[in-house]
Amino acid sequence: NIPAVLLTALIVPLGFFTLATSLASHALAQYLAKILGFVLAMLEASVQWFARWRGASYRIPGPPLLLIVIFVAATIVLSAAIRRRHRGWQWGGTIVLLATAALIATYPFAPHLNGKNLEVTVLDVGQGDSLFVAFPGGRTMLIDGGGALGNFSSGGMRSGIDIGEDVVSPYLWSRGLKRIDVVALTHAHQDHLGGLPAILENFRVQELWVGRDIKIAAYERILALARERGVRLVHLKQGDTFVRGNVSGNILWPEDVTEGQTAKNDDSLVVRLSDSFRSMLLTGDIERPSEQRILSEGQAVEADFLKVAHHGSKSSTIEPFLSSSHPAIAAISVGRNNSFGHPSQDVLERLEAAGVRVYRTDRDGAITATTDGRALIVSTFLHASPQHRIAFTSTTPSGSRARPSLERGRLPLRIRGSADRAAMKTALRTTSHQTDAAKMQAPAQRIRQMPHHRAP
Repeated sequence: NIPAVLLTALIVPLGFFTLATSLASHALAQYLAKILGFVLAMLEASVQWFARWRGASYRIPGPPLLLIVIFVAATIVLSAAIRRRHRGWQWGGTIVLLATAALIATYPFAPHLNGKNLEVTVLDVGQGDSLFVAFPGGRTMLIDGGGALGNFSSGGMRSGIDIGEDVVSPYLWSRGLKRIDVVALTHAHQDHLGGLPAILENFRVQELWVGRDIKIAAYERILALARERGVRLVHLKQGDTFVRGNVSGNILWPEDVTEGQTAKNDDSLVVRLSDSFRSMLLTGDIERPSEQRILSEGQAVEADFLKVAHHGSKSSTIEPFLSSSHPAIAAISVGRNNSFGHPSQDVLERLEAAGVRVYRTDRDGAITATTDGRALIVSTFLHASPQHRIAFTSTTPSGSRARPSLERGRLPLRIRGSADRAAMKTALRTTSHQTDAAKMQAPAQRIRQMPHHRAP
């Protein structure tokens, strides 16, 4: 800022002088305008040069309200002490002001996470995908970064909205995050990768997980940015596993990570998160061929919570795949009034026939599924009701799934004995939507609802 201030101090009077001179002599004004243009170019060059420095800009989560109050109070006290020349208050106000400023700048506070639960939040990013995952123990993962899509131009896909900067980053800051352990890119379509450059710039990312490498400029830009910022690149394929606390993750797709020339929905990473009692299936944009291959290979796809593939397109969520996963809850990430007709009415009817309770970001906003190992609680931002709690109440040996029961309000409906998942799904459809707020309270963070944009 120092060179910018010095140059600005020269630019402003020179600009006014050039304007005044133009009234008397156009020739002289043109000469002065060239000098003014040169100084402006120096200002722009200096700003860009400093902006390229690592750490030149520093983004932090919003500080706690109490800290803001203390900072404002210290500023008022210091101002009054300076006016009244009260040295004791000046020193005291200065110390408090500097201390609170240091706390705001460094943000040493813990993120707003429940370290005992597994949480998956489907963010409302319009016609795209972005999922935030918080694991027991506090580890975090962001799957895709959304991406606003517009009309094609010579520069590629353009839009006035940066989903990563304007939607996903503010959500992560609202959770008190400065660091993300893993950013995973399911596949190289703009509505999934478009927001990731901002995420890599704004947060300390430890690892970038990808599937198949694709030779397109947007994807290669992300890889280059990750290398520049020291992010470890990890390629994942079918059969890979990972563990976070008591949660295990299995990669069900893609089959290999051979390099491709074009991005396809069937390149998507498919991740299944599970422990002894519940599971969540996050499917990216896979379509019928991938779903059929996953089933034919006998992979475990059973899930209590399903992130519906490809925004609910009719090319995905085929009946055999749905019946094999037989989820109780499904979430669809989709833009309002999108031009693709997502979600497909066929898919919605299949989900309804299977007794699955469906949530949609275009209607419900951000969708949060939280589990403590015994209950799965689903909450949405835009609608406080309905919310659902699926509780696992029967005692079973470790490593086997307990029979679930559904609790609603103060009169829980419990499914016992030989009742199967179909009975539970029927209860999900037919039970009253009234909810005991004290019991059902779960974190639901606001994500601004975005208008739809065209996507590949």
